[in-house]
Amino acid sequence: MEAQPQNRIAIVSDFDKTLSPGCTGPLFRYLGLDEKTYFAEVKRRYTEDRTEIDARRQRKEASLPSELRLRYPVQRHLYSPEVAYINPLLRDNRLERIKPITLEVLRGLGSEVEFYPGVPEFIQQMKEWVRSNPKWARHDIALEFYIVSSGIAEIIFGSGIAKHCDGIFALELAADDIESTKDRVTEITSPMTFTDKTQFIHRIHKGHDVGVNDLVPLEMRRIAGDCIIYVGDGPTDVPCMSTVNNMGGQCFAVYRNDDRPIQEDGNFHDAFTLREHGRVFGYGPADYTKGTQTRKSLEMAVLKAADRIVKRKEEAIRTRTKPSVKF
Repeated sequence: MEAQPQNRIAIVSDFDKTLSPGCTGPLFRYLGLDEKTYFAEVKRRYTEDRTEIDARRQRKEASLPSELRLRYPVQRHLYSPEVAYINPLLRDNRLERIKPITLEVLRGLGSEVEFYPGVPEFIQQMKEWVRSNPKWARHDIALEFYIVSSGIAEIIFGSGIAKHCDGIFALELAADDIESTKDRVTEITSPMTFTDKTQFIHRIHKGHDVGVNDLVPLEMRRIAGDCIIYVGDGPTDVPCMSTVNNMGGQCFAVYRNDDRPIQEDGNFHDAFTLREHGRVFGYGPADYTKGTQTRKSLEMAVLKAADRIVKRKEEAIRTRTKPSVKF
């Protein structure tokens, strides 16, 4: 079996609060709903109004050995907000209680998504920067960019970043007629929890034509593990960061830059804590324009990865090539 060339570098990024303030803003404006109030209500419904479910869980848990039981207050608050928030919208959409949400509408709302400074231009600029380096070009090294997000896929596909991406993996919705883009969406066809996102890291690593659970030798994986760079913003990115770190890759955290006092700035606290816990090699403001700390950090991570590829290629040529006979 022939080995893969492994001459690709991948930046894999979260979307909400990493590249953009969020992809749901346009949707809630379209529906005439206050986003903060809506999310607070969803959290209340999934954590406070589930007395019977919690009691059932307690009864079931009582049969487990004590060392396997979760403390009740912890268990009571285990829910997946990245998927749960969409359920009330799908229910109301199905019952026609709200303005129609269709795939066509969602893609159109993508044009209203706001981005942090430098996005999406920095992606194309960095791809061109890699291509323009003669040393890297000799080995056909290229940079790819992927989004792995719990956000709504159709909105991200309609945003200004889509044309610069090599792949977008996010929450997929569909109508009862799975082929329709004009009917109201009624179901989740591909959920995307924080841990679901990790499978797409493996797909990018191994290659899209390989099953996520297939055993693939290291030399047959499309992108070497130490050539994957993950960008996120907080605790929800920890599963992906752990996956990339275990592959030998690198992770970077961003935070929204504002004037809040440090004790009130939860976004900065999350990024700082990720670095403190060794989840990321660095962190910086969510500003991707040239010359910023974040842009330079990502450029350096890409530079190091490209140089590693060159070193491996040239070392393979040096050690595996036999000189001709001298006369």
